[in-house]
Amino acid sequence: MSILAETDRYARQDVAFSESHRGATALQVFGGDVNALFARALAAGAAGAGIALASDFHDPCGDGSHFLSGPIPDMVAQINREVAYHYVDAFAAAADCEPILARRSHAWTALPIADVETTRRVLEEFRSARIGTRVLLWQTGPGGVLVERCSGPTAGLDRLETVPRLDEVPAGRPELAILAAGAVLSEVMSPQAFEAEDELPSFRTVMVYSFHRRDRVTPVEEGLSLGDLAGEIALGRGQETIELTDRELAVVGVGALGQWYLLGPAWAGEGLRVVIYDKDPEIALHNVSRQPVGCRSVGPNPKPHVVATELQGLDPRGQYRAVFRAIRSPEDFDSLGSAAAVAALPDSDAPRAVSGDAALGAGLPFGTAGSSVLGAQSVVCRPDRGACVRCLLGLDGSDGSAARPASCAFQAGSVVGTNMVGAAINLAEMRRTLSGLPLANVRFSTTGHHGNRLERMVSHPPNCEHVDAARANT
Repeated sequence: MSILAETDRYARQDVAFSESHRGATALQVFGGDVNALFARALAAGAAGAGIALASDFHDPCGDGSHFLSGPIPDMVAQINREVAYHYVDAFAAAADCEPILARRSHAWTALPIADVETTRRVLEEFRSARIGTRVLLWQTGPGGVLVERCSGPTAGLDRLETVPRLDEVPAGRPELAILAAGAVLSEVMSPQAFEAEDELPSFRTVMVYSFHRRDRVTPVEEGLSLGDLAGEIALGRGQETIELTDRELAVVGVGALGQWYLLGPAWAGEGLRVVIYDKDPEIALHNVSRQPVGCRSVGPNPKPHVVATELQGLDPRGQYRAVFRAIRSPEDFDSLGSAAAVAALPDSDAPRAVSGDAALGAGLPFGTAGSSVLGAQSVVCRPDRGACVRCLLGLDGSDGSAARPASCAFQAGSVVGTNMVGAAINLAEMRRTLSGLPLANVRFSTTGHHGNRLERMVSHPPNCEHVDAARANT
């Protein structure tokens, strides 16, 4: 087995989420029946990161044809056998959770806003039993994603006072489940999350990603209640997007971002046609903490072939083809004539730049994303308006790598939560582009500096000379 395969599983995340933090952390998840894909994505991400899990939703009748769609406890064990998984009951939450949390000093509980009655009941039990846990309230819907952090059960109950009993809220597209799960994990794994309890505000809005807002992720206006925000996320009028069935995507890079980009539609069985380009000759153990698709094939196995095979098993309606090749020039792509879009999700700028060139030359939308310990950014470029990726990110040089080394993940560590966020936002914005809806380039930050070159981008750029030239030629 290679040296990379023998490297510690958690090496890439230890810079932000150390062994001591990992050992102190437990995550309880309630309400998976509201959005089963959220529960599954959160369990997969947490398992990779080595976080102890407890849940009232196990999907025991899940499709057992693939480990990623089978019962959630089995999926967690396959991804990481070091992770403890506990069963809890929402009707006996305090009794079930107390022995789990007694061994962990850094406890979190994720609860659905859309099932406000269950959430209130669990929090009231925790408050009465004086169970110490921070609370993450989440919601997905046709209008986007909402995640709030509360300092404890009492603060959570206070925030829920403005939330009415909601009619059944559609969960929204599958990438929104991954986005919500990623935002939850970003908060749990953030270095700031280990501050003393009395130093935290009673609540903080972790994420409002709303299709009703021009810039998507914007500061929440003062005076907006949790009920106001939940209502905004539940509203889908005018935001209808297409399924990606039979659409062909060319995807460059299927590491931490690329796998999460494709997992949502594959889990949902949308039936994509995907050509996967990647030059990585193996699945390294230190990547499995963020890349669950390859967890069964650690060692010298070409990554594009592993990912294509696993996704084909997960989504039999789809077609996943692997190309074991580096993208160094637009000519390295097979024909893009049948493609609907190009996405480049590597950890360096060179393939990002040339993939953008290839998409622009073919008249296709182009997406890319980046992440760091503290944030994620997403860029989607249209061939008919706005700026190309070179102009947007200031990439000079023929291969786009002249400005500075670009692999933020290699330099400063990488955590699964922000990987999920960046990938999911990028797919959501690409889906909107293919649906003829307005798009936005998006930044998300847990706090402070992002540390990724994509932060240079602007949300709504003017046309650049390359886009103007491409329009003139077509």
